Amino acid sequence: MISGKYIDYIDAKQIYWASNCINEMVNKLNELKGNLYLEFIPKEFVSIFEKYGHHIHSEWMDYFNYDIEKIDFKYDDKILCVSKNELPQLSKISKECQKQSRGFPVETIEWFADWLSGKRSNIIIVKENQSIVGYCCISIYAKGTSLWIRWIAVKPSYQGKGYGKRLIENALKYGIING
Repeated sequence: MISGKYIDYIDAKQIYWASNCINEMVNKLNELKGNLYLEFIPKEFVSIFEKYGHHIHSEWMDYFNYDIEKIDFKYDDKILCVSKNELPQLSKISKECQKQSRGFPVETIEWFADWLSGKRSNIIIVKENQSIVGYCCISIYAKGTSLWIRWIAVKPSYQGKGYGKRLIENALKYGIING
């Protein structure tokens, strides 16, 4: 939850909070100047924050599906995995997406190479006109029983066109193929 239309995480005041009375808390927040950054706002408080002129910048969700083989996949893409010579493109995309989600970092070429060096880690990509427009870092762990989707990013100019959903579907298919 933030105040203002755009947040620069470096310039925002991060607020660590606990409250027995949400209305009093919001009144106190309104006394502060500049961008505010709060994490972990319960859904039942969102309308109260919005009433006072604050809005949601991004959401962080954990999603668990215990039977991914029952998913009805919309896209029939060939699963593309990144090659080492494409890592600079991923780093550039991560920089373009940095301020769009809570905690989303700019990852370096070295970070992506290190991720790929993991025994059961990979990076799924989606392309448009032979250019990477998005990626999804995944890993299979817990003796092959769990698929972890670590990061997903789509170039801002390609967002809202279904590329993120395609990446997630392909990551899930990858998980199915790999047990």
